[in-house]
This record gives sequence, structure tokens and C-alpha cells, in this order.
Amino acid sequence: MPPTGMPAFGDGVFQNFIGISAQAACVHTILTPDNCAAEMERVIATAMANRQPAYIMVAQDMAEMPITGPAVEPYPELESDTDELKAAVEAALGPRPAAFFRPSPCPALVFKPS
Repeated sequence: MPPTGMPAFGDGVFQNFIGISAQAACVHTILTPDNCAAEMERVIATAMANRQPAYIMVAQDMAEMPITGPAVEPYPELESDTDELKAAVEAALGPRPAAFFRPSPCPALVFKPS
């Protein structure tokens, strides 16, 4: 029996919206007490890596249930590929001096148009 509290058109199909919503996102999931810890880590990491939206479906009657799945390790933090960054910047702005790409503890790309 499907969880209650999910969007439906009154037709008993509780996953009507996941198809279209999943197509608009880079990653999607349906959370359950057994998979929520691992799925949240996976979905958030994928969305952040792709800089795109995620779709997470939680049934109303599952929202207050205790987590029963195993604990998981967080996904490792992503690192920039210096060569890809240089190529992207050069494609957008033209060649830059090597000092422009020095490592930073808080990376950000800021430029002043010439």
C-alpha cells in the first residue's frame, strides 16, 4: 500500500508528480525511514556537484517517523579541477596570469571587465 499524504488527483496514484518533477531535476528520490540518511547525502551531493535542482519526495505520514536505516558517512567535499577552471576562464575572458589561479581557502571567481 502506498504511503498516504502524497500528492494525488484522488485516483489512488500517490506518485503522480514525481515523473515530471524528476525530469526537471538532476537527481530525485522518494524518502523512506530505511533510505533517508543515505539518500539525503546522495541527492544533496549530486545537486551541489551539478549546480542543479533536486527533487525529494517525502510522504506526509513518513515525515515524523524515526530513521531505521543505517548511519552513513557524508559524501566527500568536491574539489575544483584546476585545468578545467583555467580552460573555462580563458574561454570566457581570455588568457590570465598564473597568479590568477593561486589556491584559496575560500574559492570564488571574481573578475573586473576590462
